[in-house]
Amino acid sequence: MTQKEVNKLKMFRQVLNILRHNQPIWQPLPAFETGYQEFKADLTMLDDLIVQEQMIVSGITKLRNEKRKAVVKKAIAITGGLRAYATVSNNTQLIQLLGFSNSLIGNGSTVAIGKRLDLILEKAYEYAGFLTDVGIVQQDLDEFTQLRAEYKSIENAPRAAILEHKQALAEIDRLFVKIDTLLTTKLDQLSLVVQPANPGFYEKYKGARKIVDYKGKSNKKGDGPNLSDTSLG
Repeated sequence: MTQKEVNKLKMFRQVLNILRHNQPIWQPLPAFETGYQEFKADLTMLDDLIVQEQMIVSGITKLRNEKRKAVVKKAIAITGGLRAYATVSNNTQLIQLLGFSNSLIGNGSTVAIGKRLDLILEKAYEYAGFLTDVGIVQQDLDEFTQLRAEYKSIENAPRAAILEHKQALAEIDRLFVKIDTLLTTKLDQLSLVVQPANPGFYEKYKGARKIVDYKGKSNKKGDGPNLSDTSLG
């Protein structure tokens, strides 16, 4: 979510809290009761979707990290064998190609990591016949090939997970608009109906409808939060 959406979500929850604690004031109005129940249901759905969206992102990240860790561990072992062979055989070209540090194999951009893994895999097969003397056997190459394929498939996240994530974000956006519209066109207007007899409640409701927009580190010293008014006067 954007910071704007985070701030707006806090406002929604504040409004719900005010309405929940002042039910005897507005409950006699059937239209207010209907609007409140719809608002509460939509906000519950929005909260659930936000958790779902965060879990999707967290799941993708966790799986990608696990696959990267496994393939990098195997790549470092095979690189060690290749370097040992290159030194014994005085293969200066191979020594230069593998001159990067072990820590660099698993660090950097996805593209950079992929290029190093592919280079190591290519050279491992090229010199496979010589690597048995340094402890690298065909089973190691097979495992490395499989791990590389698994990591490659998750580099940009599974297509199904991407689609699920997009659908969750689209539904979150739709609910933000729906709740905004419900508040502006219904509950805000009905709060004006009960204002004359219940000015204290109205002021609390009006206060809850203000969106507090903290600018964070970009604020200049001494700046406070910005308050964005809603349609309420």
